[in-house]
Amino acid sequence: MIMDIVQLWEICLQFEYDKDKILEGLDRFLSKYKNKKILDCACGTGFLTLDLIKKGYNITCSDGSKDMLQEFRKNAKNMGVQTKPHLLKWSQLSKKFKGKFDVVLCRGSSLIYGSSWDSCRINSEKTINNALINFFDCLKPNGIIYVDTTAKENLIRTKPQVINYPFKQVNGFKVKLLDKVTTDKKHKVRIWEPTLQYGGKKYRLKRFSYYLPHKQLIQMMQDCGFVNIKKRKIKGEHYDVFVGQKGGIPKQ
Repeated sequence: MIMDIVQLWEICLQFEYDKDKILEGLDRFLSKYKNKKILDCACGTGFLTLDLIKKGYNITCSDGSKDMLQEFRKNAKNMGVQTKPHLLKWSQLSKKFKGKFDVVLCRGSSLIYGSSWDSCRINSEKTINNALINFFDCLKPNGIIYVDTTAKENLIRTKPQVINYPFKQVNGFKVKLLDKVTTDKKHKVRIWEPTLQYGGKKYRLKRFSYYLPHKQLIQMMQDCGFVNIKKRKIKGEHYDVFVGQKGGIPKQ
């Protein structure tokens, strides 16, 4: 059986993160930008972002998935957060928000899924590069980009990464998650295959993303005009985080 990607993602988040820890880590990183304008360009269902808005951060939210934003609105209403997300693909950001933000966030390892696919592959490298250019264009002079991606130790794995999470109560149901991620360097693909036991049924999903080594990501960021790119440690985050600054003019 197949579960909707939005429902699956919401449940996976509860297994993969200690919410209090990562919220503290993000709050600590963003604290000096509390009175600045922030864009979360991959807000998804609002995980963490809605909490940050509730803490007083000025965050504009956007996502390219209509289904994710439908769940975002439900979550915002349940949390009492007044915000209106924008349905925008990354390729549309600069036309809407050119030069408006002090910080652009691209979290949840979303960048490598910018051209994700179930069966039909498209040009991932070109899509990612275009996304980074749009992030650059949305920033004010000296603005900051925050992007996370696959942890280095998982990029170099020769065998599939398998995590068998213990049972957990979710929405009144006993739930179990088995996560499997395989890296195919030859074809520059990472394959995510979660299996979820929920409500007495088993759900499986298979999604593909781009295999993006850190050196390539940094080079792509530099080619788009970002400078002072550094790896940052964020409490509670299991992805690797890179932060850069807007500088100069993007290369064509």
